Amino acid sequence: MPEVRVIALGEVRRQVGFSQREISFEGATVRELLRSIATKQGGSLEELLVCENRLRGDYAVVIEGLALPADQLERRLEGGENVVTMAVIRHLAGG
Repeated sequence: MPEVRVIALGEVRRQVGFSQREISFEGATVRELLRSIATKQGGSLEELLVCENRLRGDYAVVIEGLALPADQLERRLEGGENVVTMAVIRHLAGG
C-alpha cells in the first residue's frame, strides 16, 4: 500500500479540510489516491477533480513538480511522492 504526501492548496484545501497529509491508500494510481480522499461534503476528491475520465481543466495535480496530464489518472504511484492538488486560476484577456 503506497504512502504519499498530499498537499491541498486553495479551493481543494477548503474541500478536503487539510493542507498537508501523509496518506496510505489501497491501489497504486492517481485515480485511486483521489478516490481515497474524502471531501467535507461526503464525496471523494475524485468526484471533485475528474469529469468524463479526465482531470477537469480547472484543477491541477502536480507530482514531484510535474503537472499530471489530464488523461493520465492511471499513472502509478510508487510511494514517497509529493502530490499537490489545486484549482487552476485562468486569466482572461480584457481591455
